Amino acid sequence: MMIVLIVVGIALILFLAAFFLRSNRWKTIMSASGDSTSELQEKHAYLNNEGFRVRLRTDESQSSPGMANVGVQESGFGRSLTKLQVHEEDVKKAAEALDRFERDRVLRQTPIL
Repeated sequence: MMIVLIVVGIALILFLAAFFLRSNRWKTIMSASGDSTSELQEKHAYLNNEGFRVRLRTDESQSSPGMANVGVQESGFGRSLTKLQVHEEDVKKAAEALDRFERDRVLRQTPIL
């Protein structure tokens, strides 16, 4: 019985270690708060269409008792922070793709004289 508990304990520790190491493989390349996340969603869609491993994560920040309620919405909840994250192996190529995305967007918005 003791051996079974030891094996289960070791398996649990290995599982937790793998979980935490795996979650640290994502790097935040941009972030926005509140209602200004449409640009992040646009860039997320672009990178996803280009084949990058990309995700959006939203962190809801809650006001702590005794803290100033700076940036608190009328609903009483703290503002949310949305992060555009790319897998660590794709960060450099994703940054280059976003540069192309920005250049293309500027060219589309520039009037032809």
